[in-house]
Amino acid sequence: MTNPDATTPVRLRLNAALDGLATTFRGMTADPDEINCTCHWGSAQDLARLKTPDVALDPDLLRRSYEATDWDDHAAVLRRILPSLASALVDGHGPLGRPTLVRPHLLSLRAAATTRLGRDLERA
Repeated sequence: MTNPDATTPVRLRLNAALDGLATTFRGMTADPDEINCTCHWGSAQDLARLKTPDVALDPDLLRRSYEATDWDDHAAVLRRILPSLASALVDGHGPLGRPTLVRPHLLSLRAAATTRLGRDLERA
């Protein structure tokens, strides 16, 4: 992450939490049998990216993956996109790089998770 305040204690803890999140969810993929409507969601290539571990996901794919509600295994899709989505949110961007796309309930979830992870890091 490139941030001018990257050396503040809060930012260092946040970066460590994001690194931990990325490590924890490394190798996660969408279910190999997952399907979704190409006319409403995206291409077969986009779906293949979700089924491939550790491949970078573009902001538009993150947004569409997060917002789609008709996944057969929604939890697997969320585990796949969580590290990238969390990084985008921490940097103050929604999945498309616009703060207006960040949903209020996600900000609360991020704050709670960051607080919880921060406490865990302080105990370690």
